[in-house]
Amino acid sequence: MTGGAWKGAANQEIARNVQQSATGTTEVATNIAEVNRGADQAGTASTQMLAVARPPAEDSNRLKLEVQRVLATVVAD
Repeated sequence: MTGGAWKGAANQEIARNVQQSATGTTEVATNIAEVNRGADQAGTASTQMLAVARPPAEDSNRLKLEVQRVLATVVAD
């Protein structure tokens, strides 16, 4: 192979490597975006679950306090 042929082959290899790097970078960016979407969805689901769980927890606490008051009254009598 002549010097010009080597240079041409090297340039082609460099161009292929640059293209592969660009493709890989695009794939990584896409994957990061998907992970971000998943994290956002998980955060939304967590917020919704907390909103659903809070009222029963508050009711349970009120019931506990009411039972304690009744028991205190029964014991005092």
